[in-house]
Amino acid sequence: MEPTHAESRVITPPGRSLGLAWRDRYNRVVSMSADAPIRPAPIPPKVYRAMKRSPADNLPVVGATSSSDLGARPGIDITVDTAGNVVLDANGMSVAPRWRDLDFTRVPRRLKHLVPGATGANSTSCFTMGAGPFQTGYSRSGWS
Repeated sequence: MEPTHAESRVITPPGRSLGLAWRDRYNRVVSMSADAPIRPAPIPPKVYRAMKRSPADNLPVVGATSSSDLGARPGIDITVDTAGNVVLDANGMSVAPRWRDLDFTRVPRRLKHLVPGATGANSTSCFTMGAGPFQTGYSRSGWS
């Protein structure tokens, strides 16, 4: 079975069992026996989030100082343990399954004609990513 374009075969070091290993599109090294099937990576759910847009590249502003940045704020959005690891709990970045489901305080005021009562800053835009079905709860698999 040939690897896909997102994969490349590598040979295991001497003394190790022979098998396949490849670097997938999320830069994780995956190893398996030569006769095991290659499974596609899970499809991340389609989500929407209102964030500040950078005028330089039209992408979300990356940061951890504002709720409208692309990033999680330790102690506010995420819990961090004493070793500096993120704790899997009920905290995280808020997203919605459809842009019309975003909290009206996040939707820019310029879209009041589409979302009655919209009070968000006009400097924000709606971004989306993923393609899989939306599920309420934790979402980790497939994100890089």
